[in-house]
Amino acid sequence: MKKITLLFAILKIPVDFLMILLAGIIAYFLRFTPFFTQLKPIYFSLNLRDFLLFLVLADFLTILILALSGLYQVKKIKAVEESSRILVATAAALLVINFSTYLSQNFFVSRFILLVSWFLGVVFLIVGRGILTTIQSFLVRKYKIGLNKIVLVGNGTATQILKHYIRNNPALGYRIVKNFRKLNLQKIEKEMAHLQIDDLILCKADATKKQILALFNLCSQKSVNFRFVPTNFQALTAGLEMETLAGLPLLEAKRTPLEGWRRIVKRIFDLIFGSLFLVLLTPVFLIVPFLIKWDSEGPIFARIPHRVGKGGSIFFMYKFRSMIKGADKIKKELLKFNEREKGKGPLFKMKNDPRITKIGKFLRKYRIDEFPQLINVLKGEMSLVGPRAHEVAEVAKYRKNHKIVFAIKPGITGLAQISGSSDLPFDEENKLDLYYIEHWSLWLDIKILIKTFLFVFTDRSAC
Repeated sequence: MKKITLLFAILKIPVDFLMILLAGIIAYFLRFTPFFTQLKPIYFSLNLRDFLLFLVLADFLTILILALSGLYQVKKIKAVEESSRILVATAAALLVINFSTYLSQNFFVSRFILLVSWFLGVVFLIVGRGILTTIQSFLVRKYKIGLNKIVLVGNGTATQILKHYIRNNPALGYRIVKNFRKLNLQKIEKEMAHLQIDDLILCKADATKKQILALFNLCSQKSVNFRFVPTNFQALTAGLEMETLAGLPLLEAKRTPLEGWRRIVKRIFDLIFGSLFLVLLTPVFLIVPFLIKWDSEGPIFARIPHRVGKGGSIFFMYKFRSMIKGADKIKKELLKFNEREKGKGPLFKMKNDPRITKIGKFLRKYRIDEFPQLINVLKGEMSLVGPRAHEVAEVAKYRKNHKIVFAIKPGITGLAQISGSSDLPFDEENKLDLYYIEHWSLWLDIKILIKTFLFVFTDRSAC
């Protein structure tokens, strides 16, 4: 999902807040204009400061009800449906506010102000959201910002309908960059390596379950949204999200619930706690560099090979150096001593690795060498919790089903790390990562972090 799409979804909140605030202020001043005071004299006292405090509280309540009504979801909804939801949600907020003021004997708001605020609020909310939509569409049309690049697979009627509809509706923000007439998995995978795409839509009704699953797995590896035009039977399938495009039903298959607002929540969680941990661990970041330099020659941070992140992206992972200088060159000579799955897996493990320094053993024992990865978390390359980040050379040995872990960001810790760490067979580690991807929740992240703190004092597989 495009970051610009998430940005506009977030912008709806402050825009809605300002629209409701503006509606209330206008309603307040309208009530005290000569025209309305002559129509209906004022017999109550309501100063502006008290009203503004009341208005802000009412604003927060309205935003909450709008959220419960699904008006902050990332996926686009039709203007008519959005307007009707706004009407119903604000009416519900008005009832709650009106009932609350009735119960309170210390505060009074005229019915005129409440009704006019509600009416103007509905209008302003629709207008405000319309302006955001117009700006987003303009950025797509004029500067191609937020443009969703689509690959179509198929050559039937559904394909032609989608192509015609997308080309004639540029404001939707879609662009077809490739159309594979046949479902050739090898060819599609080869082409996708050179194409930067956001969505793949399968339009072949005769595709087998095996082909659909293989295409779904490929899209998961590349962090590409996978959707398909279903048969009548598939349209009845539960557990999939459905929307319509050009009058055709599209089922969107998701490998992980970590989309939309959940993705934003996880990122906020990472930023808050990543920053907190970095501050709390400041003494460690001041002391460890001196110990590393005192113990052995070489840099403070390990010059480790680049790691593979979400969607197969490559990034440099920060880590305190725990090995001697030139350890990478010596590794080739030690591969025959690989103790992990008798050297058959893609990962290397040697308990009595001669390359590890004295201080390095201590750093690894308590996972202190991994603390600098908090920098990767703040940069957005990693998450606090997620699959393990592996080297490019190791990933080259992965089977296709292993690469599904690239659907989300790698983490400093994860289910695999607290379930056996480096002693765990690689296939079992991969299964745990897939479980995490498919069953993500914020509570699961919190539990993994708590278990990590407990596990670090009992597990010695990193030594």
